Amino acid sequence: ARSEFSSYDGSESPRAWVLRYVAEEATSRSTMQEERSRDCEHDSHADARAALHCLEPERRLAVILTDVLGMTDETAAHISGVDAGSLRSRVTAAREWLSQRLSLRHNGPAADGAMG
Repeated sequence: ARSEFSSYDGSESPRAWVLRYVAEEATSRSTMQEERSRDCEHDSHADARAALHCLEPERRLAVILTDVLGMTDETAAHISGVDAGSLRSRVTAAREWLSQRLSLRHNGPAADGAMG
């Protein structure tokens, strides 16, 4: 983000710009996708952190910004580059999948909501 800060145009707060830049980078990394797919093939993850890792990157970002960092839907949507309705849909889907994964992990694989 520091090397790209020269492209900052002042239209948003520096914090929001950095967070949005980091979010874009985090969701676009193909190595993260490959590692996530490999690790999530087995239903051996027993904690929330491991389950978060298995979420689709856009859903993971949405739930981290809102539930972990406590951002408003509007702020999280701006950082994610989507409208507030799309952000809320991502958060809802992520919460449902995480709930199922964490409560049913001993009863077999969770529903395939992580990848889509």
